[in-house]
Amino acid sequence: MADSAHLDPTCILVIDDEPEVRAYLELALAALGRPVVAAVDLPPGRPAVALVDLLLGCASGLPLIEALRAQGVPVVAISGLARDAAPVEAARQAGAVVLGKPFGLQELREVVRRLL
Repeated sequence: MADSAHLDPTCILVIDDEPEVRAYLELALAALGRPVVAAVDLPPGRPAVALVDLLLGCASGLPLIEALRAQGVPVVAISGLARDAAPVEAARQAGAVVLGKPFGLQELREVVRRLL
């Protein structure tokens, strides 16, 4: 895992509250040949692309998505919610690509490659 204190502008940022999910996504995305930073919150710096869980424990990932989009960072919002749920629609309105759970590794990698 890359050092999140010095966010590499070529990195893929993964924000999720579940350690197992962060580890899984980090391993899956490492195959793209870029550094991957897994975190529970938004570290300083600007990544090349970010994956943000829409539900971070009791909190919403939407403010993080909006902050990243305001910096011009492409964002993939990850959600197990229904496609027409209000948080999913809000993420789309903020400019994120929404990837519904469960998703396959190939689908995940293709979405991230398109945004890089």
